[in-house]
Amino acid sequence: MSEAARALVAVFGIVLAFASGWFGRGYWDGSTISADKAQAQAQDFVTAGTQAAIAIESAEGKAEQARVITRERTKYVEVKGDCPAGLGAVSDDMRDRLHAAFGEAP
Repeated sequence: MSEAARALVAVFGIVLAFASGWFGRGYWDGSTISADKAQAQAQDFVTAGTQAAIAIESAEGKAEQARVITRERTKYVEVKGDCPAGLGAVSDDMRDRLHAAFGEAP
């Protein structure tokens, strides 16, 4: 065998050893997975995302209901005649801040 052929065989052996080690490492540490496992994992991500979207939608509905109730409760301020202004359940300053928080004109 000529020296060039021996060098080619040696280089081929080194490349084959490197490739075997690289793919063996991937199999050993789990970074290389099958297409079936990848598909199952992707479906799990889709399912988790859908459940999160449902939870967010539910929370938005509950928050909007709470905003409506709060708006109705703070829409009218009942004042007792013998109570000095500003000492009631909701002071004028607090009423103005609530209107500003909910984006409504007083």
